[in-house]
Amino acid sequence: NDQDGHTLRRGRVSLAERVYRVLRDTKGALHIETLSAAQTWLGSALGLGVALSEVERAELEEQLQQAMAEAKEAVGSTHRIHVGLASMLRSSMLVRGSQDEAAEFMRTLQMDMDQDVRLLERMFGSTHLRTRCGVQESANCLRDSGDYAAQIDVLHELVDRTVRAVGVLDPETFNAKAQLATAFSGCGKPDKATQVYEELFPQQQRVLGPLDTATLDTHRMYAHALISVDPYKAEPVFRSLREATKQVGSSSAHDNGRTGATILASVQIAVPYGGVLLSLQRYQEAVELLEEEISENNRALEVLESNADDSTLLPMLKPMLAGLAPMLEAAKAALSVAESLSGAN
Repeated sequence: NDQDGHTLRRGRVSLAERVYRVLRDTKGALHIETLSAAQTWLGSALGLGVALSEVERAELEEQLQQAMAEAKEAVGSTHRIHVGLASMLRSSMLVRGSQDEAAEFMRTLQMDMDQDVRLLERMFGSTHLRTRCGVQESANCLRDSGDYAAQIDVLHELVDRTVRAVGVLDPETFNAKAQLATAFSGCGKPDKATQVYEELFPQQQRVLGPLDTATLDTHRMYAHALISVDPYKAEPVFRSLREATKQVGSSSAHDNGRTGATILASVQIAVPYGGVLLSLQRYQEAVELLEEEISENNRALEVLESNADDSTLLPMLKPMLAGLAPMLEAAKAALSVAESLSGAN
């Protein structure tokens, strides 16, 4: 029940705090293991959410500020631990409704990170991995603070630094470009995102292969970005994405059907792809797509219900699959109207 779950979560927080206190006493406040343990403890404590009292939240925010100061001294403001702690503190401020305080906090954090990036440049050079990681975290900070234009500028800079460091066709460069495209999509510029994807996607296909996880991620994001830019162009991209996903699914599936993960991936493609077909008035193809999706996944679902490895996905999969039926009915209705109009003419 809810009370037992709450007691269990409180117990986990208490255990995480004890681990942190032991490490702090034995290895020191600035040791990387201590800092990591602080992040784990404070993250689990904030995870209690509405169960926290105002006093408890205030105490946690004080602990976060202390942990941030120690992390900054030990590893710098651009290190993932410091950034993670800062993100927790900002989230807590927002939970208690202090948007202005959170915004000012992020502006101060950004100035600290800019200073650290300049220091890293002097110490290691502009293209060194540590400097690039600092630039990456600076971009993340700008995203979290809602300054998307500045985030995109920093990500352009990250792509340039990465190309100079490792070359155009290195996976690190691919990752930097993917982040830039995602940032464009996130701030409502899908046209700019598709320009990046149109360069990135064929490069990944050539270097990593069409079925590599990173390539498939780009394939999926490219297809989604095209929906609002050019539905006609989106359709073949979705079609090839669905085929690639089927190939991956057939190689990872159980002997008797799809896995929960492949069903999830398939439905997440079928829904927007079906929407594209409907928007293009290709109703018959939309009906065939959705009927095939429902038939294949319902058969697979019967197998998964007896498979312990996939059972955790069932609560998510069942409503998603159920949501395909209304879409299919809408496609059939549109097809029927189109056929009636065609017959009348």
